[in-house]
Amino acid sequence: MTSSDDGGRPAGWRSVFDRPASRPPAPKPWDQPSAWNIPDVAPEDPDDPARPFAALVSIHYLRNAIRRRWLRFALPALLGLLLAAGYLAADPTRPTATTTLMLTHDQNADPNNAIATDISLLTTRTVAEQAIAALKLPLAPQQLLDTVTPVSTGSA
Repeated sequence: MTSSDDGGRPAGWRSVFDRPASRPPAPKPWDQPSAWNIPDVAPEDPDDPARPFAALVSIHYLRNAIRRRWLRFALPALLGLLLAAGYLAADPTRPTATTTLMLTHDQNADPNNAIATDISLLTTRTVAEQAIAALKLPLAPQQLLDTVTPVSTGSA
């Protein structure tokens, strides 16, 4: 015959209520506060397994990536070059400049005569040749004189 502990049940059989208390479920890893506390990796610690590799992207990798996708780099560059050339061909702007030349004269001289003399000197061929030589311009003296327009301010 089999021995029974209580109430005629055979030894080794247990009821649900006879089981030892079960452990509570383990907490999920994202519920733990330490799961979100990721410490910084010290740069002095090269043996830390969490430290990323030093060379994630190398020149060799970039060169191969550009070589594989050269068309993506060449087409926008070529398109930009063509647009710039088209704009410059369609709208050629001539350079313009304005210069204010302040001259002083003798106190006893008539200001109107002095300004008229200065304007006549400014529009001489000799001054144009000296300006072309100093600035190394590819112009003839008469071409430079045609582009210069002296204007008197009328003030003494």
